[in-house]
Amino acid sequence: MTVEAAHEFLKAVPTIERKLHTLLDAGNTIVLIEHNLDVHQGRRLAHRAPE
Repeated sequence: MTVEAAHEFLKAVPTIERKLHTLLDAGNTIVLIEHNLDVHQGRRLAHRAPE
């Protein structure tokens, strides 16, 4: 999702809207968000039965 799309989608949430507006003002149109597994999640995934 681009910053422009997120800004439009989340405009009803003032705290997020302001941050996205700042990114747009600075010329940022794409922000990559990565999700890393923490130790607990990694253990849970490692112990999952094979499918």
